[in-house]
Amino acid sequence: MDIHTLLTLYQAGQRDFSLSDLQGFDGSGTHLTGVIFWQSNLNEANFSLADLHGANFSEASLAKSTLWRSRLQRTTLLQTNLSRALCIRTNFKQANLSRACLTQTDLRLANLRDANLQQASLAGAKLCYADLRGANLTHADLSGADLTGANLRGVDFTQAVLTRTVLDRTHPPGAIARSSDFSQNLYAGAKR
Repeated sequence: MDIHTLLTLYQAGQRDFSLSDLQGFDGSGTHLTGVIFWQSNLNEANFSLADLHGANFSEASLAKSTLWRSRLQRTTLLQTNLSRALCIRTNFKQANLSRACLTQTDLRLANLRDANLQQASLAGAKLCYADLRGANLTHADLSGADLTGANLRGVDFTQAVLTRTVLDRTHPPGAIARSSDFSQNLYAGAKR
């Protein structure tokens, strides 16, 4: 399916594009609020500057996709594969990313405020200067992640894996140590 076909169907009222094979799809700049891409293949898709507010990407694969400056507020990304995706400045405010794979994903300056990241894999993710205020990272894997300069106010790190996590210049200082019993596993200071 190409972008023109999908947009024609969307404008006609169709919202459910579950189980679609849209690898390499170019949806940059599109307005697809409330769209459903459940279990769809969106690997290497481009959704830069797209408005996907309230969309459902549950169990979809967006590996190596580009979501630069996309709007994904209140989006459902339950068990979604976003490994190695480019999500710089993406707005995930109040999104459900529970059990999502964000391994080696670039989330620099992303808005993850009040997002649900329970049991998510963020191993090796770049979260530099991301806004994680109020995010739920219970049981999340942040091993080797870079949280330099991230806002961690009110984050729940209960039973999160924080081995080799970079925490330079996080705000507020010491937020992890106060929120977690795993402070002895933290690696803060050295640059990669």
